[in-house]
Amino acid sequence: MPSPYRVFLWVGPFIFANWLLVAVLKPDAGRGLTETVSIGFFLGTLFAHAALAAAWTALGPGPLVWRLPLSLVWIFLLAVAIQFNTVINGGPKGVALVVGACLFGEWLLLQIPLWTIALAFGAHLRHNTKAPAFDPRERQFGIRQLIIVTTIVAVVFGAGRLAVPQMAEHLELTKGEGPIFVFLGVAAVILALPLILAALMRQFALPSVLIVLILLAIGTASEVPLLRLVGGGGPGPKVQDFVAINFFTASVLLTVLSMVRLNGYSLTRSLSG
Repeated sequence: MPSPYRVFLWVGPFIFANWLLVAVLKPDAGRGLTETVSIGFFLGTLFAHAALAAAWTALGPGPLVWRLPLSLVWIFLLAVAIQFNTVINGGPKGVALVVGACLFGEWLLLQIPLWTIALAFGAHLRHNTKAPAFDPRERQFGIRQLIIVTTIVAVVFGAGRLAVPQMAEHLELTKGEGPIFVFLGVAAVILALPLILAALMRQFALPSVLIVLILLAIGTASEVPLLRLVGGGGPGPKVQDFVAINFFTASVLLTVLSMVRLNGYSLTRSLSG
């Protein structure tokens, strides 16, 4: 198999294994730490895969004419896995629809910044055999662009921290589990975007990922009060579950992105500036 396509032999089995585990493992198995880990893996894996599908749609590789429909099939299969899980292990009716809609919302929300990056910076995921000659000033999606994106994410997050308490007072956000899943989906977007970009940089990827992980850990700690506000102490993921969800989201993302990097892919730019 040509080297640009070898990545599918690495990523494909991992994605299928994740799908199979989501379909069969009971998400709230055990008690205490075991339950936290199982919930974290279940939801974290789902959010990570939705983010990866979104990134593939906007950044490549491959023609958009088949990236777009296949990424939507990817999201649909995640909902199918949830439905299989409810059939095997039991669960609330309609949970596949609710969580599936949340995953599609995450995918849709990520399209906005990802396509902005793709069009504004000319960023695209290319194999090293197809990438243009390397020019650190012109061709790298680098530290400067990552700082711009991370700053925008931080500003949006800060605005959200101010807006959510006001919305909670007037819209009764604490009723039902729907707002909790919306909160988790938005948190996954905030986590995934800078991490994906940092991991795919041609240079300084490792230190960039470490810096982003530190910032995300700080962000996770600061999101805990919002989770308590949205959750209202009712059913649904608790604080420790939220931490586990973010941990597994980052772990799955970095595992797949590492496979992509090891197979010769990175973000390059086709525009100067």
